[in-house]
Amino acid sequence: MLVLGGGSEIAAAVIDAMDSSRLQRIDLAVRTPASVDARVAELERRGISARALRYDADDPAAHDTVVATSAADGDLDLVIVAFGVLGPTFDLDAPADRTVALVSTNGAAACGAVHAAARHLQHQGHGTLVVLSSVAGQRVRAENAPYGAAKAALDGYTRAVADRLAGSGVRVVLVRPGFVRGRMTEGRPDAPFATDPAAVAADVVTALAGRSERPVWSPRILRSLFAALRAAPVPVWRRITR
Repeated sequence: MLVLGGGSEIAAAVIDAMDSSRLQRIDLAVRTPASVDARVAELERRGISARALRYDADDPAAHDTVVATSAADGDLDLVIVAFGVLGPTFDLDAPADRTVALVSTNGAAACGAVHAAARHLQHQGHGTLVVLSSVAGQRVRAENAPYGAAKAALDGYTRAVADRLAGSGVRVVLVRPGFVRGRMTEGRPDAPFATDPAAVAADVVTALAGRSERPVWSPRILRSLFAALRAAPVPVWRRITR
């Protein structure tokens, strides 16, 4: 397993929710490898070969490099794209470079990670790619416009990659969590149907055990909710998202 964004709480919860007897080797790709030393040691104590790989997602060349490094030790059965930065509340008075940075990391960089992983798995002829998107990309709110817009791009790109990989032996699992309580959202009030990393992980593991190609909504009720929200008239949308 290769986790692009190895410090992700959701990715960590997915690993913990999986059958340890099936986990042989896990690479955690992170900007600062020392930040996951404790996690690597924990996995090693569980009998899982683990290591941290240096990975700067904002470096366009890093995606191909880290995938190749991980795959040099054997086939990759599962790749998880899990990094992201929520950022501050959107403010038009803030410098434009803040939006550029957030959209670049959550959008362009994440799409690059998907591309690199998908290309390798296609050449390998098998494997599963899990991409952590967000319901924020289903209809972008003004409050977190850069994050939501980037997730919309990632969501659309991942679905297109899944279409391209159809019949290749590679499976793509697109995950759309709602508000997840954790480090990223610490200090922010819960949104409706707030969840936690363990609950999202349980939904991901359930999806991995099945064969459905439909996106994973976590919690599931968000699928129906956003079907309605996407169709809501603009005045209604603005009123309920203030």
